[in-house]
Amino acid sequence: MELYQRFFAPHYIINFLYVLQFFVIRYVPSLGSHYLDLSLEPPEKIIYIVFLILVLIKFKSSSNAEEFLSIFFVYGKFLNLVMFYWYGKTLWTVLYAIIWGHVHFGKIDLDCYEDVSQKLDISLSPTSLDLPTLILFKNGKEIGRLPQKIRDGSNEDLDKIKNKTLRNAKVTWDRLGWDRSTVNINF
Repeated sequence: MELYQRFFAPHYIINFLYVLQFFVIRYVPSLGSHYLDLSLEPPEKIIYIVFLILVLIKFKSSSNAEEFLSIFFVYGKFLNLVMFYWYGKTLWTVLYAIIWGHVHFGKIDLDCYEDVSQKLDISLSPTSLDLPTLILFKNGKEIGRLPQKIRDGSNEDLDKIKNKTLRNAKVTWDRLGWDRSTVNINF
């Protein structure tokens, strides 16, 4: 009875839940798995088999249940890191696309469509700061862009800067959208 009381301590319960979190998120139907293919992929099977083999090897060499559980928790946490890394960015991108169906993303190869680059004022020069360019459109009109467009020669702040290097740095700073004016700084 004392053994059961010891293993129902908050430390063991929290570690056990942490080890199971990937399996719960991946295989419980109400957590979005109807969007995902739940069949095991070959790399996933291999990772599970390696995990089970390591746990069984350590089980044979562990002297008591506490040692085995600590090893199981360490390997389980490592398995979680591997599996969340394995399914990381792609899975979340798919879920965001499902949740925000009214938001659309597009990627254009400007080498193939040079007329689009000219229309959107994106320089294709290798030394340009224009690539990659993120442009936000609303109702077909551009409402934001990173990096920002180069201003025409009427920028009075640039006219005050005589040093060419500092002038280029100022242009770069402005184009990347790093505006440090008091209007844009939130306290």
